[in-house]
Amino acid sequence: MEESRKKSKTIGSLLGIFGFIALVAGATYAWLTWRSNNIIIAGSTECFDVVYYRKDLGTVENPAMLKFMTNYNRDNLNQVVQNPQYAEVGLSLDPRCTNVSGLGKLYLTTNVSTDDILLTGGLYYTLVKVENSTETFIKDGPITTEGDILLQDNIFVSSTTGGIKYRVYIWINGPITTDPNYVGASYIGEIRAEVVSQEDTTPPVNAAEYIRNLYTEANKSTATVNGITYNLAPSVGLMNDRHASMSTDINGGDIRFYGSNPNNYVDIGDVNTKPWQKWDMFKGMFENSQQCYDNADCSTNYATIGSLVGQTFTSAAQCEAAMPSILASAGVSSIDEICGEQPILYRIIGVFGGRLKLIRNDSIGYYSWDTSDSSINEGYGINQWGPSGSYEGADLMRLLNPGYDSDSVNNSLYWNKESGLCYDSGSNNFNECDFTDSGLSTNVQNMIDTAVWYTGAYDNDASYVNTQYNAERGNIGKICSSTGNYGPYCNDEVTRASIWNGKVGLINASDYGYAADLSQCNQTMDNYYTDPSCNNTDWLMTHVGWTLSPRANSDYAYYVFSVFGAGSLSNVGANDGHAVRPAVFLKSGVSISEGNGSQSNPFVLG
Repeated sequence: MEESRKKSKTIGSLLGIFGFIALVAGATYAWLTWRSNNIIIAGSTECFDVVYYRKDLGTVENPAMLKFMTNYNRDNLNQVVQNPQYAEVGLSLDPRCTNVSGLGKLYLTTNVSTDDILLTGGLYYTLVKVENSTETFIKDGPITTEGDILLQDNIFVSSTTGGIKYRVYIWINGPITTDPNYVGASYIGEIRAEVVSQEDTTPPVNAAEYIRNLYTEANKSTATVNGITYNLAPSVGLMNDRHASMSTDINGGDIRFYGSNPNNYVDIGDVNTKPWQKWDMFKGMFENSQQCYDNADCSTNYATIGSLVGQTFTSAAQCEAAMPSILASAGVSSIDEICGEQPILYRIIGVFGGRLKLIRNDSIGYYSWDTSDSSINEGYGINQWGPSGSYEGADLMRLLNPGYDSDSVNNSLYWNKESGLCYDSGSNNFNECDFTDSGLSTNVQNMIDTAVWYTGAYDNDASYVNTQYNAERGNIGKICSSTGNYGPYCNDEVTRASIWNGKVGLINASDYGYAADLSQCNQTMDNYYTDPSCNNTDWLMTHVGWTLSPRANSDYAYYVFSVFGAGSLSNVGANDGHAVRPAVFLKSGVSISEGNGSQSNPFVLG
């Protein structure tokens, strides 16, 4: 072991818990106790404290009740038990040490004194993570053996992460209520944690491998949509897309984050120092007045919100002074979200071929996907993303990517972190735009890999996600001819392609589809925004804006799929001004240096 990488370990002592479970089966009552020493212990090394916190769970004479249920549900626990029983474990960093990090492990240990009759599948644990009194389900499973159950591995702590808390529930599941042998049986267990410290702040984990391991090691369930059965890992919000084909092994596809709000936030190093100059990001909160109406108390203030769009302030203080009370109605919890310096966050779409695919968490503004002279497709643009023959490629592609510096408009401004002119409506109309703070730094540019992007078209937005996925990888879409009979909306004569090699793109329509919880959402994507089982379980539901996916149509050569409003996937004219959230593939060597993936503590990549 290298001398420069010191390691030390702390093993936690017993966490005090007293409890019993009352099981009802006819007139039979069974009593089950879970207990250990009723103490709070803090262990130490040179750098780390492992501090155990506990809920007051009663005493031997007056034990607390644990819940009988068929699955973990915090609401049910609170309805039946005023003080739901759990062990809460906190890991914290000793302030004597700086520039160190640690990897923790959390165990549930079943004591040898536990009655063997219990270890037959009816006793369960549930692990949840606690942040600001909010619980996030991590995993659950049966307690069937003596010794250690590893509840959580690679718990990353550092001088910047602060305390990390978990709770463990023990509960009874199912048929053991009918077995009289359980009456009077005792379960004795303990919660313990250990932390291995290190001098540097980079955990030995590759980012893509870490995400894939989260999926691999979690319990799985299946969901079938449109004839395709997928493997889902609900405890970590990850699924396998199976490459949208039953001929692919159920674990043989790409790994994707799904659900309402998975822990997939990342910080790759860029900071927006002057967000108060970018009122387009404020506009991005509401793409239209209807979306504003759907937000409590917002409708009466929509005109005021609109009056702020386009303003430019000379300082953060001036920005703060202009903030009306309607910010709360707009869902902004802090003025700093608009006026103060903030990291530019991305979210992980998933792991594709050993690389992370990310989408920017906020919009960089509202711009055209493409526009054209009025003589070409009536000025509505051309739905071909990359270069094709003499065609340079879509306007938005040239705004986001390197190599177009010599153009006069959309000339690699986002990539180069510059200001200039950007297309934002039909017939080649443009306006001033500024990416000097929201564009890509050299450090982030070096993390982005050149990738193959799929640009195939589908002819309908009423498609299941697997249908859209396959179309993106094969259908080239409409090829127009000025000598044909297609009319003025299809005369560009540009050959479409189903792939593009480049740096910065957009999400595909299928990425949007696979971000939903398919165990609840069994709809074509045009219905996602009207079905609560879809729109409440898809983290890409709102404010995505443009996708990379064109729509094939027999008469129109400018349709592109966009997600807008309350999450509607629709085909719109390429010339429209819609929100732009760039997507990138990172190089395979990127690692996680800290964080847990939540918005308040994102993964820090490097």
